Amino acid sequence: MSTQETRDRCRYVPFITLSLTEPKPCIWITLSGCNFHCKGCFSSARDTVGELINVDELINWVQNSSRTYNNTAPLEEAIITGGEPTLDKDFLLDLVKKLKTRVAVKQITLSTNGYLLNGNYVKELKGAGLDEVKLDIKAYTNSIHQWYTGMSNRPVLEAARYLWGSKLDFRVETVLMPGIVDVEETSG
Repeated sequence: MSTQETRDRCRYVPFITLSLTEPKPCIWITLSGCNFHCKGCFSSARDTVGELINVDELINWVQNSSRTYNNTAPLEEAIITGGEPTLDKDFLLDLVKKLKTRVAVKQITLSTNGYLLNGNYVKELKGAGLDEVKLDIKAYTNSIHQWYTGMSNRPVLEAARYLWGSKLDFRVETVLMPGIVDVEETSG
């Protein structure tokens, strides 16, 4: 990919949260757009909202904000969330790499529905500097997952296998939804 293509690759960013208080200096970067259509989604980030920004502009904003509000102390963690952050692979890889190298973030975490994570994507994310993945499995039963999100859970469950094999730190998260995703479904 050329420098011009990298510079032109953009995502909509509805909000960025910078927390400099305890337990540690942290930034949440929310990318808009999602491939799921969850019936109970509360996030405006699932739609195309926010400011269209490229990776270099985003990194500059993170650096400037961190310096302004945190002096020279490094950010301990960056959490990339959404919507769904994996929708644009090149953007995400570039963002992870530059958060690690230019901002010197110690811990980079990706919060994802996992649908697009295949073995190569996981390897590339790890190689770019990703430290942890929070994999959101909406339901373990495919028919419930499909009804709730509009998509099969098969690629998401495969993503868990790829993450396990990659030796990346990861954890599975789900939401208890009485009558839809009950305790029996989450302990399966």
